[in-house]
Amino acid sequence: MKQKFHSTLPEEEQSDDTIKPNLSQSESPNLSRIKKLSKYRVGSRWIATSTGVVLFGIGGWAGYYYLLNHRVSPVAVSLISVQRGNVEVTVTEAGTVELGGQQTLKAPRDVTVEQVLVKEGQQVRSGQTLLVLRDRQVQKEFQEQLLENKKNKETLARRQQVVAEKKQKFKETQKRFQKSQKAFARSLLPEFERLKNAQRRLKISQELLQQGVISDRDLQTNEENLTNARIALKNAEDKLETDRDKVDEARAAVKDAESEQHKAAFDVRRGDQKLRELQQQLSDRALKAPTDGIVLKLEVNPGNGVKTESKLLTLGNSTKEIVRLKLTTLNAAKVRINQVARVSTIGPNPKVFIGKVINLSPQATTSTSSDEPGLSLGTGSSSGNQAKVDARVLLDKPSKKLIPGSQVSVEVIQQQRQNVLTIPLEVLQTGERPFVWVKDEKARAQKREVTLGLQGLTTVEVKSGLREGDQVVQVPPTQIITPNAPLQEGVPSLSNLGDKKAQ
Repeated sequence: MKQKFHSTLPEEEQSDDTIKPNLSQSESPNLSRIKKLSKYRVGSRWIATSTGVVLFGIGGWAGYYYLLNHRVSPVAVSLISVQRGNVEVTVTEAGTVELGGQQTLKAPRDVTVEQVLVKEGQQVRSGQTLLVLRDRQVQKEFQEQLLENKKNKETLARRQQVVAEKKQKFKETQKRFQKSQKAFARSLLPEFERLKNAQRRLKISQELLQQGVISDRDLQTNEENLTNARIALKNAEDKLETDRDKVDEARAAVKDAESEQHKAAFDVRRGDQKLRELQQQLSDRALKAPTDGIVLKLEVNPGNGVKTESKLLTLGNSTKEIVRLKLTTLNAAKVRINQVARVSTIGPNPKVFIGKVINLSPQATTSTSSDEPGLSLGTGSSSGNQAKVDARVLLDKPSKKLIPGSQVSVEVIQQQRQNVLTIPLEVLQTGERPFVWVKDEKARAQKREVTLGLQGLTTVEVKSGLREGDQVVQVPPTQIITPNAPLQEGVPSLSNLGDKKAQ
């Protein structure tokens, strides 16, 4: 049953904590109980609030006391002093040692080694005889050329004899022609007279025949005499022309014979020249040193027969030492001529030598791994089919210790900063800005932002934020450091590591 309460007091006299209902007399027995309940609720609130304030104060005091008196365990870390040093960006490759001007002398043709006049490691001078060779092919060609020259000389002798015969025949023919000319000249006038007389008698006979003095037969006889005179003159001319033709034929025969003689003489001269060349080749059996140097390797022994282009020996200039590289295309794009390079022996206690890049091929080539004198360090044999760029490094001065053909490590320095503040990369922390943890005078960790410069493979240049001698913290991967955390130099214990992992 719902009850309606109506307040008879003004609004300003009403309170949030008191209710004064306007009850009828029939409801008055409940009024006293309602008042008692209201008072009980107000008291309970005051008691709960006071209790909460007391408990909060006690908890705060207890926490403060705990923090004040509880000793936090220091974090075990490694400390590294900020020092000055060098920072470098390098390209590292493997290379093969060579001597300057190193070259392998090869057989010019199939030869037999008669004598070996040097030994490995021997210093030689330019022009010094190294090997004595016997060219079997040249000897064979020399014998064949002797026979060929003999045949050529015999042919020339026959051609000379033919020329002499043709000239003699020409002379005889020319003499006969001259006689024929004289005989023709002597007989030419009588024949002309005879022809004229025959023509005159024929003309007279024709007139007498018209007059009836002579018969037709007499006229015919005169005509025959005229024809015979003409034939005799023509025969004399033909004979003279025939003799002239014979002279021309004899002259042409002489020219042909002389041409064959010239050809045979040329063959003889050419054969003699070739024979002299072969003789020179046989006399040039000595293989001589093209430059001063040292004998690095002998490939042959006396009595060995070697084929054309086979290796005989290798020479090199001991005053220059070169390292031949095969760069990956990625590294080749970073290398420039005249960049400084460090050449190190491979093994314990490596020795380091300084040089410069003197050559960089503009073209990349692909070759098998067996053809490559040097492979990039750590690339493995699978890089054999990759395109590589040839480069050479010349040492500033001969080491006298590097062995030609041995493998070395080469660092080509691209960039370098000397005598600058450096820190290891492992102490650098990343964030909005790079920072490091620094140990302060109270042996507590402090965050220090830094400005970085050139970054190398293991160290980085610090331009600002640190000073020489500052102690930077190398944070173990399992540790978490906060500002003001106490620090202890050393390796963290397993228990501490377990506690950190549990937290």
